[in-house]
Amino acid sequence: RELDAVAVTCGPGLLPCLRRGAEAALQLAATADLPLLQVNHVEAHALVGRLLPESRCAFPFLALVASGGHTLLMLVEGA
Repeated sequence: RELDAVAVTCGPGLLPCLRRGAEAALQLAATADLPLLQVNHVEAHALVGRLLPESRCAFPFLALVASGGHTLLMLVEGA
């Protein structure tokens, strides 16, 4: 499959981990001449399940993301 863009989480989160991911994404985007998209790390946790072909998660849905000090209860209305 071809890629249209490269996405990377940009925060909140542990800086060393986010930095490593950003470095890899920047290199991949530059090498492939693709745009780089920044996404919120916590929102990505809530939406990643929709990437699976067998996902039955439809909008709107309620998401509880418990991730260290960044715990959120979110009403996800659409992408």
